[in-house]
Amino acid sequence: MGRIPRRRQLTGCRRRLPLRKATACSRGMHLSHAEVGFRDFIQSLFAVTCHSSRSAMQAILPILALSLYFTDGGGDNHDDGGDGGDGDDDAGRVTQALLLFVVGRYSVQVSRMWRVFYLDYLYHDIPLVEENSHGLNDFPRQNIRFDSWTSKECFFYTSFRKNHLFRIYHQFGLAQLAAQNHGSILVFTGFRYYHFDPEELFLFMMTKCKLGYANIALCKLIFGGNASRWSFGYPWILKYLDERYDRTISHEKLRDYVDDFPLFYQAINHFIQKTNLRHFQDGTAVERQGLNFLPWSIFGFIDCSIDRINRPMSGPDGDYEGAPRKALGDVAQRAVYTGYKNVTD
Repeated sequence: MGRIPRRRQLTGCRRRLPLRKATACSRGMHLSHAEVGFRDFIQSLFAVTCHSSRSAMQAILPILALSLYFTDGGGDNHDDGGDGGDGDDDAGRVTQALLLFVVGRYSVQVSRMWRVFYLDYLYHDIPLVEENSHGLNDFPRQNIRFDSWTSKECFFYTSFRKNHLFRIYHQFGLAQLAAQNHGSILVFTGFRYYHFDPEELFLFMMTKCKLGYANIALCKLIFGGNASRWSFGYPWILKYLDERYDRTISHEKLRDYVDDFPLFYQAINHFIQKTNLRHFQDGTAVERQGLNFLPWSIFGFIDCSIDRINRPMSGPDGDYEGAPRKALGDVAQRAVYTGYKNVTD
């Protein structure tokens, strides 16, 4: 086993090594190629002993049956056959000797397997003291529910108040789906099922959509537990919502609100005409006047949809040579320009 190197006091990393190789949880046994080869030898020997002990164990039962046959039942059929009894006795002794040999071989292989197992534990396992000192234990699972967070925490993690989250949660129908499986949502991983609480699954999805953190970061900071289960839970709820609201999140849903478009326009037109105060960090504020009218008939905003259009108000302000540009042309074009696709939509 290699010498355990000195570590930095602030970070716990090994000295005089590249940062990508100097981790706080690494051990001195991984430093040399000889020790890596030694562990490979131990693991190969462990596989060989497991295979040998298994084959010996499988041979015990049929040899035991033959031994019982020749010692108990086989000789009775040849009591009147003269020399037949001596042959059965020889066969019985041979089978008993073979049985003892197989049992002994099995015992030797099992003891050798445990010796190899102990060597692997002795030289290559991380002791509990060192594991606790480097903080390798995961953050315990918190079992987050609606009652676990205040309304302020709900807004910080999801940008929704608790009462709004309740309304969204009930609209998604997760509670009714979980009621069919004794209060849990079953997510199949390919060989087993993960049991998710519907509230925790919903809050995890809302938090991830707001913060954008990776599953490991969310588990270490908020939800706790192992992050591997969320690799199945988070995609499941996204697929579930996509199938549930397939028509709702498509353009076809707009047909249901065609009669309400004038009301939407009036509401948006009234909103942009309001005067509001903008407060600054130094305590001052400035009053910002609203627009007098909407230059276009806007009845709604379709999020995450990009439709290419022509540049609005891009022509000259007048039908004569040397006419200037329209006064609000630059503002109008900036209002519909997206830097994501570099087009006007």
